Amino acid sequence: MAAKKWQVFKRRDNQSLLEHLCQIRHITLDELDMDFLTHLHDPNLLPDMEAARSLIVKAVHEKWPVAIFGDYDADGTPAAALLATVCQRLGLIYEVYLPTRQTGYGLTDSFIDPIATQAKLLITVDTGVTSVDAISKLKNLGVKTIVLDHHLPPVGTLPPAEAIIDPFLKNSTYPFPNICGCALAYKFACALQKDFPSQLTEAFLKWQLDLVAISTVADMMEMRGENRPLVEFGLKVLKKTRRPGLAALIKLAGLNVDELTAGSLGFSIGPRFNAAGRMGDNRPVLDLLLTTDTVRARELAEQIELLNRERQTLVEETLFQAEELIWSQNRSDDFVYVLVKDDWSPGVVGLVAGKLAEKYYRPVVVGSRNGGQVVASARSVSDYPIIEGLTATSVLLERFGGHRQAAGLAVGSDKWDSFATELKNHARKYLDGVIPKPLLRADDFLTLADATLLQAQELTKLEPHGLGNSRPTFIIRDVELKDPVPIGGTKKHLRLTLAKDSLLLPAIGFSLAEKFATHKSNRADVAGHLTENVWNGNRNVQFQIVDFKHTGTEILESDY
Repeated sequence: MAAKKWQVFKRRDNQSLLEHLCQIRHITLDELDMDFLTHLHDPNLLPDMEAARSLIVKAVHEKWPVAIFGDYDADGTPAAALLATVCQRLGLIYEVYLPTRQTGYGLTDSFIDPIATQAKLLITVDTGVTSVDAISKLKNLGVKTIVLDHHLPPVGTLPPAEAIIDPFLKNSTYPFPNICGCALAYKFACALQKDFPSQLTEAFLKWQLDLVAISTVADMMEMRGENRPLVEFGLKVLKKTRRPGLAALIKLAGLNVDELTAGSLGFSIGPRFNAAGRMGDNRPVLDLLLTTDTVRARELAEQIELLNRERQTLVEETLFQAEELIWSQNRSDDFVYVLVKDDWSPGVVGLVAGKLAEKYYRPVVVGSRNGGQVVASARSVSDYPIIEGLTATSVLLERFGGHRQAAGLAVGSDKWDSFATELKNHARKYLDGVIPKPLLRADDFLTLADATLLQAQELTKLEPHGLGNSRPTFIIRDVELKDPVPIGGTKKHLRLTLAKDSLLLPAIGFSLAEKFATHKSNRADVAGHLTENVWNGNRNVQFQIVDFKHTGTEILESDY
C-alpha cells in the first residue's frame, strides 16, 4: 500500500476542540444536542406527498391489493419491510417484490405481468424514478404507482406515476434531501399518521427506526442534518428491537446489543444485509425482518450468516485472481486500473474494486464478462469522480449509473478495450497528468497530556459517525513506542504504549504489526483516534493508531 501524506487542519486561536471539529464537519454545536422532534423535518414538504396519502386512503377504504417493489441491498430491502409493516397495520393485502442479480436492478419487464395480475397499487421504494417504460406499461394495465426514491431523477421524462416522492425533484421544498430510501419510507409512514392516527401511532413509528438507522449507515448517507437523529434514535430502538430476526442476527454476528454503534451497522449488520443480495436473492433478509417466529428467525439468521461467509470467501478468491491479472491488463502508471475476467460474480466485483482502489490508490473498474456483455463496478479515490469518467465514455456503454466514488456499468464485450483506453485517458486529463497520492487528513494535533479519558468521552458528542462525520483523527508527534506486542490469531495487530515526558497512553494498531517490523526506530509520529476502551466494566482511554511515520516527516497544514 502506498505511503500516505499527512495533512492536518489548523485550529483557530481561542477555539475549543469541539468547535474546531464541528466546523470541519459543517455541524453546528446545536446539532450535537439532538432532540428527536425538533431536528426532523415535516414529511409533507416532500413532493407529491398529498397525492400519495390520498391514494393510500383510497386503497384502504376500497381494499386495493398492493405491490411493494424494493431493491436487493441494505436500503431497498429494509425499506420494503418497513412498508410491508405499514400495510399490515392498515389492513392492506400486499405482496413484496425484490429484484435479484438474475433479473437485474430495478423494475424490469419480468415483473410487469405478476404485478399487474396481483395489484391495483404499486409502491416502489429505493428505485422507480427512472422506470419510465415499466411504470407506463403498468399504468396501461390499470395499476397506479407511488414512487419513493432518493436517487437523482432523469434529466428528461419522469415516469407517469400518480405520485413521485423524491427529495431531489426540482419542485421539492424538503430541506434535507440526502436521506436513504428506508428513511423516505419512514417519512411516508409519518405523513400517513394524520390519516390513520389509531393504526400508525407515535410508538409504532418509532419502533421502525431500527431499520432506518441500518439503511442510513449501510447506504453511505452523510451523517449530517436529519440523518443524525434518525441514526441516534434508531440505535436506541435497535438495542431493544422487537424483531426476532434482527435480534438473532445480532447475536450470531457476535455483537453486544448494548454496545451497538453506527460502526456496528456499517461494518457488521449492513454487510450481512447485502450478502444475500450479492449472492443472488435478498429474500432471506426481507423474511428475517418480517417474521415474528423466533425459530424461523434463527433459521433465517443462520442462512444469512452462511451467505455472508460464502460472500467473504468469494471476495477473497476473486481478489486473489484480480491481483494475479492486474499487471497483465494495466500498467503501473495508468491513471485507472481496469480488470475483466469471464464469469466473476457480479455481486462481488464492487467489493473487489474497492479493496484494489484502497491498496493502490487508483480508481478501479472490475468487470465480469459473460458472453457478449461485461457487467462491472467501479470504485474511485477522492481525487477523481468516476461518474464523470463514465459520462465521458458513455457512447461506449450500454448503461451506467452511480456517483462520485462508486458506480456500476454494462458494456459490450467487443467495446471493453476501447472503454478502458478512453476512461484511462479521461482520468489522465482530469488529473493533469499527475498520479494521485493517498492523503491522511487529520483533524488536529494532540498531546499525551490532553489524551485523557474525559476528552475521549467528550468526543462521543460527535456520534453517530459516518460519511461526512468521520471519527476524529489526531496526530501525536514524537512519541516513544513502548512494549510493542503483536496480537490476534494471525499476529497482524499491535498492542503498545505511547510514551513521552513520563506520560503513558495505551494504544492499539490494527493490521500494523507488519509495518512496525520495518520501522527502524522506537519513536514516531502517530495518527489515530482517541477512544474510550471498556473491558470487564472498566473504562480506560486508548489511542487507536491508524498510521505512523518517522518523527519529523513533513505534515501539511490546511485551513477549513
